[in-house]
Amino acid sequence: YQRRVRDMRCWQHRLLTETPEIIHFLAEALANDLDTGIEVLWSWIQQSKNEDVGVAAANAITVLNAANIKFVGEYGDLSGVQIAGADLEAGHFDHANFQGADLQNVNFSSAFLREANLCNTNMMGVKFGEYPYIKCNFFRAVAYSQNGKQLAVGTGRSIEVRDAKSGEIKQIICGHTSYVNSVAFNPDGSQVVSCSSDKTVQLWSVKDGKSTHT
Repeated sequence: YQRRVRDMRCWQHRLLTETPEIIHFLAEALANDLDTGIEVLWSWIQQSKNEDVGVAAANAITVLNAANIKFVGEYGDLSGVQIAGADLEAGHFDHANFQGADLQNVNFSSAFLREANLCNTNMMGVKFGEYPYIKCNFFRAVAYSQNGKQLAVGTGRSIEVRDAKSGEIKQIICGHTSYVNSVAFNPDGSQVVSCSSDKTVQLWSVKDGKSTHT
């Protein structure tokens, strides 16, 4: 790791965002060589302001973010950096200065960007916002209907049929005596099949929540 982390050519070859296991490995390795590792990776990010090392810089900031490095203070100066394609999901960039940076296709999903300076940046294809989530205390199984409009959620011994867009519960199906482990819709979305630890497989009507076959 120590030899490769200092060889920019290994990082400039291609973006690592399609290989999250490598990002995770490098982030863990960074923790064992934190001061030196941060210094090297940070220098590549800064070099991207004036040199054609954008892929290495994008990979460097992706790994630093995966290692939970907060981009504040000295590390908040990201003006003019070229980090197209970086994965900065859930990163800490409050008050960071991105002015003039190339942020094409950067993933900022769930990132902290309060009062960040994004003036004159290239933001084509940038991803903001949060990923969809379900407000639910406990569930073991989830399935979409074929048209993508309904969601079946196995919550304990019951099944909730929800509107996939709003998350609103449209029907609660009860009848299993143990945990629901898997669920699926039929092709037209009118029925849900479920498999439970009570050793039964049941077919349910979405309209009235009644069992039609066991």
